[in-house]
Amino acid sequence: MDTTDILNREFSKQDFAGEQPYAELLDRYRETACAYARLENAIAVLSDMKSNVSYIYYGGFSRMLQMDGIGKEGKLFSIWEKDIFKLIHPDDLAGKHLHELCFFHFIKRQPKKKRVDYYLASKLRMRGKSDAYIPVLHRMFYVSVPFSDALWLALCLYSPLSVDIPGRCMVVNSVNGQMLEL
Repeated sequence: MDTTDILNREFSKQDFAGEQPYAELLDRYRETACAYARLENAIAVLSDMKSNVSYIYYGGFSRMLQMDGIGKEGKLFSIWEKDIFKLIHPDDLAGKHLHELCFFHFIKRQPKKKRVDYYLASKLRMRGKSDAYIPVLHRMFYVSVPFSDALWLALCLYSPLSVDIPGRCMVVNSVNGQMLEL
C-alpha cells in the first residue's frame, strides 16, 4: 500500500467534532499561512483534512521553481499539493510521505497541549528553473481540533535551505530547540 493511501486512511478515521467554529479558526490559520508566504517568501500550503481542501500561498521562492503565483492564493480540492510534488525529486517525495506518516503518529502520541510545540523539518531536492535540483527546507506543522483529539490542519512550508539541519528529517521542539531525528 502506498504511504499516501495510509495517510489518507489515518486522516479519514479521525473523529472531527460536529458543530465547531471551524470557519472562524480556518480564516485565522489561512491568514497565518499567507503571512508565512509573504514574510519568508515561502510557498505555504494549508491542508484541511476535515474538508479535504488545501489553500496554497505563493511567496517569492515560487519564482525559483517556475511557479508564477507570487502573491496569489490557490485552492485545491485535495490535501495533496500535486503540482508541488512533481517538482520534488522522486526519492525525496517517497521519503517525505513516510516522514509525514511517522510525524503524524509522533504528534498523536503527544499530550494535546504539547502538540503545538513540535514541527517536522526535512531536506528536499526540488527542480528549479534551470531543471537542476535545488536544496529545499520543508517544514510541517499540525493543528489539532480544539474540542477533540483529531489533527485538523497541516501547514507545509517550502523555502530555500539556507541553514542546514543535522539530519535528513528532524522533529523540532520549537520551545526548547531540541531535535529528534526520525
